[in-house]
Amino acid sequence: MAVATTTAIAVAGLVIAAAGTAVTVQQQAKAGRLERKRADAQAKADALASRRARLRTIREQRIKRGQLQAQGAAAGTAGGSGQFGGEASLGAQAASDLGFQTQTFNIGRKISAFNKKISRTQTVSAIGAGAAKVGGAVFSNAGVISGAFSSLGGSTSQFAANPFGSAQSGPR
Repeated sequence: MAVATTTAIAVAGLVIAAAGTAVTVQQQAKAGRLERKRADAQAKADALASRRARLRTIREQRIKRGQLQAQGAAAGTAGGSGQFGGEASLGAQAASDLGFQTQTFNIGRKISAFNKKISRTQTVSAIGAGAAKVGGAVFSNAGVISGAFSSLGGSTSQFAANPFGSAQSGPR
């Protein structure tokens, strides 16, 4: 009687462990998918922010160029070398700013790609850990599980050959 109770408890524990692992694996996979979606949304937001910054830089450069031209016209030096030098300097500064913004945007894209890979790796790792827990529980309780099948009138080799039972109904 005590062996049957112990066997039943061990089998119930194994079933609960397997069910818990299945839920954990499912939720970790879901979390991984959500993390990838979050990273995609962040990448889109970063792209929009980068575009806005580039447009702002171009707009500011055009405003400064217009102010420089207006000052040159007011001073009577429009078209002079000083004005052209100032405009060239503004253009070079704008190009430098745009280059920096492009570099930071590209680095952000790489970081997002790495975050996605990390998320996938963590999900697969969690699935492996869950499978290892179930496997460990089965291994450590192999004798009890074997005894459970023996007490049902069969053997574990018969179970492996036909895990869904035989044509007979009920235990022998």
